[in-house]
Amino acid sequence: MCQELSVSFNLQFMEGIRKVFGQNVRKYRKARNWSQAKLAEAIDISPVFMTHIEQGSRGASMETIELLARCFEIPYTALFEEENAPTANYSEMLFNLEKDLKEKLNADICECVKKAKEKL
Repeated sequence: MCQELSVSFNLQFMEGIRKVFGQNVRKYRKARNWSQAKLAEAIDISPVFMTHIEQGSRGASMETIELLARCFEIPYTALFEEENAPTANYSEMLFNLEKDLKEKLNADICECVKKAKEKL
């Protein structure tokens, strides 16, 4: 069960990182008045993959992250910085994780009680 919780937390955390990263890529691209296709061509990826990166639905490789930072002439770390106070997104993420954990724990407890009753 602990491993499942760890995986759930890691997935939520990574989704948050991809979302922030994608928002920043979009922000820097638009600041330069570049289309997704132009930026995708500059770093040698497909425009469809660029769309996925900006939407946060797919992650970028280290090479792609480095190429994006070079194109934007920024440190790669700037692509991971949140505009607003990071506690807002992390607080929401932790709240949702806590809710999910409680539901999972309740389901596990119910299952254990059911199995115990069956043995009687």
